[in-house]
Amino acid sequence: FFFFFFFCALLCCATGLHRVYAAPVQRTHFAGLCSFALFLQIVLFGGLLVFSYMIAYQSGGMWLREDFYREQPDVRFKHQMLLLLQGPDNTLLTWSTLPKYNALTPSSFRVPTIKTQDQDRDHDGLSDRFLFEIDVPLQAGESVQSVELILVFEYTLRVEASILIIISFEVASNFLLGSN
Repeated sequence: FFFFFFFCALLCCATGLHRVYAAPVQRTHFAGLCSFALFLQIVLFGGLLVFSYMIAYQSGGMWLREDFYREQPDVRFKHQMLLLLQGPDNTLLTWSTLPKYNALTPSSFRVPTIKTQDQDRDHDGLSDRFLFEIDVPLQAGESVQSVELILVFEYTLRVEASILIIISFEVASNFLLGSN
């Protein structure tokens, strides 16, 4: 019997201990309703909620259904235009900054004198107004009843987009024949 007991003790020491049973230890702590621990837990949870709502509100993405902003665009005249002059008998006189268009209409081609000026009244670096002065030489017996002008502008917003805009104006029509 002593020999068996000694052999088992020697075997356990040589191979290590063998686990027979294991159970995790769990500790539970309780605090009263008027304790500092419960007060700290409520304050930290409330602060977490308020802080996360403040971040969401300040980022501008909370409860936002529609938004708008105002901005003065940066408008630049691209120095491209098409001028159409119509006479009383539906004759057309044309001019364009596009040489290929001018080559298509050699019989009705007139070269005008054009002066352009952009004005920046509030000195913010953005054009507030464009002035155009166009003088078209007419031959004897020619008169103009209506004027159409197509101008090309570049319209750039600093925040959203850049757009190329082509604006067409019917400057005047039904002139009194013979007037300047």
